[in-house]
Amino acid sequence: MRPVVTFGSRRASTMALLALFVASFGGSGIWTASIADTSPKPESAYPLTVKKMPPPGEGGWREDTLIVLANPKSTQDDLQDALAEVKGTVERKIKVGNQEFLVIKTEKGKLEETYKSMVKDNTHFSLVQRNFTYKKIQVQCNIANDPAFASQYELNILNVPGGWCKPATGQGQTIAILDTGVAQIAELSGKLATGFNAVTGLPPGNIDTDPGSLGHGTACATSAAAVSNNSVNSASPAYDAQIYPIIISDSQGNADDESVIAAVGECITKNIKLASCSFNAVPPYSFSNAAYHPALHVALNQYNAFGGIFFNAAGNERKTIKDPRRSNLIVIEAIDSALKLAKFSNKGSSVWFAAPGVLVQCSDKSGLPVRISGTSFSTPLTAGVAAMVWSAHPEYTAPQLLTRLATTSNKTFKKYSFNNFGYGIPNAQAASQ
Repeated sequence: MRPVVTFGSRRASTMALLALFVASFGGSGIWTASIADTSPKPESAYPLTVKKMPPPGEGGWREDTLIVLANPKSTQDDLQDALAEVKGTVERKIKVGNQEFLVIKTEKGKLEETYKSMVKDNTHFSLVQRNFTYKKIQVQCNIANDPAFASQYELNILNVPGGWCKPATGQGQTIAILDTGVAQIAELSGKLATGFNAVTGLPPGNIDTDPGSLGHGTACATSAAAVSNNSVNSASPAYDAQIYPIIISDSQGNADDESVIAAVGECITKNIKLASCSFNAVPPYSFSNAAYHPALHVALNQYNAFGGIFFNAAGNERKTIKDPRRSNLIVIEAIDSALKLAKFSNKGSSVWFAAPGVLVQCSDKSGLPVRISGTSFSTPLTAGVAAMVWSAHPEYTAPQLLTRLATTSNKTFKKYSFNNFGYGIPNAQAASQ
């Protein structure tokens, strides 16, 4: 008589076996991996059918090319016959350890047909696959690892990160910083020229003579073109641009027409077409008043004819400038994070653009991070955006670049009017398109 196995006894047997199995692996759960077959399967084990080839690097493959491993049991003659049958030719042999991969060129336009035929022929081919393509992993062009980057509202208002992706980084451009000189700090490593002292008529300019602790020229230079994505301090618009420092101030930190004129001449001599000057006089004596500064305007006209663009800070006296807007002097006023005119900023009919100037993050002459306000920093930020655009469009003339900045600037914010904000807030991404 056949033994009778009841449901209860069968369950007990099963549970006993399971307990023994789990115990043998310490109950750790490792056994699930040990019995799973995780070995890679060749494409020929599950032939892919694709209606349309994806773009290269997104699942696409090389046209008319297959990668094959021959069945080791197949003779050389048999293999040649099999390839001849599908009109495939061996384009390359790649030896890897004890395996030899064959790169097969198929008949033009017959990849799918050849592929399916070879996949079925496991007598001659043990592996058949398309030659898939890859693309490089793109750097996040709109993110920098500088500690202050996440809070640099000024870069977002100017749409700088979007411009970096064009790419527009200031590559190939030089910005002259007409100021107290620029210190050789880490944030300007590899990009600071020896420069010029317009007061003495001799080099260098790569020392910051600011009698204060800040280092006004260094802060301006790092606002425009500090090294970025270097895990130090802050990021800047034209981080690939070079800086040419020109000292225009005396030991008390004051400049005059003579030194600015000499600085403009130096820019022409050195073929530098972007200049940022964060010095100015109180209205009505501003640079923009040609009646007070006729010699300076002759020099600025020469720079304009040369193809240069001279950016100038409006000043911080809460006054209105009544001089006309001139193409030889691109006056910049300051706004805050709410896109309102900064309480300290001068304004008026000479203004071309508005740019962030409240708590702008940059570096002082000791290389330490600082947050500082003033049209002094709105100006190099704008010059940095101009360098970005010129790097994206080196074919532009100065008038074309200014037109591009003017026509693409942000004019949609609530308080905008031409009388109060000129052409608006520069938009690095839109201007660099």
